[in-house]
Amino acid sequence: MGFWDLFKASAGNEGKQGQLISKIQSLFPESKDSDSANLASIAGLLCRVAIADGNVSNKEKEHIQASLLHWCDLDHYTAQNLTQIAVDYAKSLGDLEDHFYTAQLAKELPKKERQKLLCVLFELAAVDSSVTHKEVEEIRYIADGLL
Repeated sequence: MGFWDLFKASAGNEGKQGQLISKIQSLFPESKDSDSANLASIAGLLCRVAIADGNVSNKEKEHIQASLLHWCDLDHYTAQNLTQIAVDYAKSLGDLEDHFYTAQLAKELPKKERQKLLCVLFELAAVDSSVTHKEVEEIRYIADGLL
């Protein structure tokens, strides 16, 4: 996929909600659209923080998976697969879709839940014993989007 293809894909059918959200909704057709969109958005934001420093460590993947198990009431296998899908999307799309994730969660989650999510993002950033400036800036950007 070339650079300009990313914009074409975002401007197409998924442009209203993002490619990751569309993918997760197709994997969970029995779920309400808002539930699968929230799931994809949480996974997407977790991965954005994990990849902010340029590398997603195994510890970070494990933390993302554990967070999805806790937040989204998933089984282990589904959380593991969702983590891998979200990491792959974060690597290929960069931060092109963050606004879809934050807009979805700002609309659907109460303020207290959005604040808890920010705490989880900081926990994820610190899982490798240091929080980089890039990770902090990514979380700040996410916090702005979550209102």
